[in-house]
Amino acid sequence: MVDTGGNAAAAQTGAPVVAVDLPSGVNSDTGQVLGRAVRCTHTVTFQGALGSKDVARLVAGGRVLDVHCGGGRWLAAKAQRFPEPELVGIEAEPDSISRARALVEDAGLGGRIRIQPVARTEVTRPGRFDLIYYQYALHFLPDPAASLRASWEALEPGGTMLVLDWLLPTEADEMRTIHGELVAGVHVDEVFMGAGLRDVAAYRGWFAEAGTPEPEVIELPSGATLFVLDRP
Repeated sequence: MVDTGGNAAAAQTGAPVVAVDLPSGVNSDTGQVLGRAVRCTHTVTFQGALGSKDVARLVAGGRVLDVHCGGGRWLAAKAQRFPEPELVGIEAEPDSISRARALVEDAGLGGRIRIQPVARTEVTRPGRFDLIYYQYALHFLPDPAASLRASWEALEPGGTMLVLDWLLPTEADEMRTIHGELVAGVHVDEVFMGAGLRDVAAYRGWFAEAGTPEPEVIELPSGATLFVLDRP
């Protein structure tokens, strides 16, 4: 977790420090710290979201879109595992675009992965796709329903859309678990950034507003939730 000024002071209070996914500023291959960093108490990551049908599709090839792909790690991992698909990532944050492009170049995957800058409000898609993936991204967007609608329209017949995210618990008892406390901490942090997690009802509402069929909802052992939508 990179020290952006206040992080070091927060760590010195003795309060738990949670890194969401791989801590920024740490090399994912070697663990090397790439600058001033804060040692985290917990690191929370996602469980993989691909089912057997999705893996078979990647083995066969096709086009894959990662919506708001961040630093491009998911795309790079899929390109290294599956040699056939064409992989595209769209992203709005300049820093994430730079990191994703650097990762792709360093991994020698420039012929397989394309990173395309978009505005956060942009909901068009660069072509049609067999698999469209959101990882911890949908709730950040200014119009989640419009993004889902655009992705659904860009999905080829027989294609799949996967939305993986952390959701706010809906029961008070869930907030008293370790997972509930971690999710609450992430939510408070995101509220300060102008976002915030949502519950399952909000996601169902976004899909309904987008005019898609109702997705399958899968609660993963990691505590994340996966929404699966197949186009006939």
